[in-house]
Amino acid sequence: MKQLEFKTPQERNLWCELESKLRIHNSFKVINKYYPNKMDDWENDKLILKTQYLNMIEELNKQRTENKENILTSDKKNIWFKIKKFKW
Repeated sequence: MKQLEFKTPQERNLWCELESKLRIHNSFKVINKYYPNKMDDWENDKLILKTQYLNMIEELNKQRTENKENILTSDKKNIWFKIKKFKW
């Protein structure tokens, strides 16, 4: 997985949400429900939780970069069009 960036409020909110859910999942009450025979299930649940949230954040990152690239290409086209229209 590539390095994630948290530039938009939605990305930061998802990250904070993930941290809070992991904090709860790592609490004594939750671990005690799984202990001693189902600790593998606890680890799997933790992994599933992480991957879900990180995939959502990665998707938001992709959307943001695609939008940024589209804006840059449209700006370049606009500038070229203005230069082309300009009479020397």
